[in-house]
This record gives sequence, C-alpha cells and structure tokens, in this order.
Amino acid sequence: AYLDVPVLLRVGNTQSDRLHAHAFAGPTFGFKLKADGPNDSIFGGGNTTGEVKAFDLGLTLGAGFDVDRISVDARYTFGLRNVAVAPSDGVVKNRSFALLLGYRFR
Repeated sequence: AYLDVPVLLRVGNTQSDRLHAHAFAGPTFGFKLKADGPNDSIFGGGNTTGEVKAFDLGLTLGAGFDVDRISVDARYTFGLRNVAVAPSDGVVKNRSFALLLGYRFR
C-alpha cells in the first residue's frame, strides 16, 4: 500500500450556470506504507516490505463535473517506475482507479 500525493493541474469550462466540466493531469508521488502479497503473487505471499521500493512516481489523468454543490471525479493513476527491488521479480508497477463523489458546503 502506498500513500499517493497527487499534484494536479485542473482546467475546466462552463457549459451552463449549473454545470461545470473539468479535466486534470499531473504527477503523483507514492510513499510505501506497507507491502503484503497474496499467496499466488510473484513474491510468494506474506510480508513483502523489503521486496518493493519505498518511493513510486506515477501519472494521474482524470475528468469530472460539478452540478450545483455536487462534484463527481474519475481518475486513473499509473506507475511510471518499476517498484520491484530484485530484477528477477520482473516489472511491477502500481495502478489505481478512483471515483470520487463530493458535496460542497457554502
């Protein structure tokens, strides 16, 4: 598990007084919190903390819209670095998809 810290540039337009669409992109910095693998993983299961790198770098892309006080975003983050420590483990990259729903208090 990595703690991801995205730094995103958001651009948007106004389609009406109520609806605002936006898109965003930028780097995501990942910091390892813990590493456990399933028994059928390439790591053999159990605690794999020493087998993955402590830092990851990714790219996040996404889009969303705001309607009145409701906000909906979808974003995909894909890792740019191989986080496997041992070259024999092959290429291991983090990926994530997030769907966010928010309500703005005014």
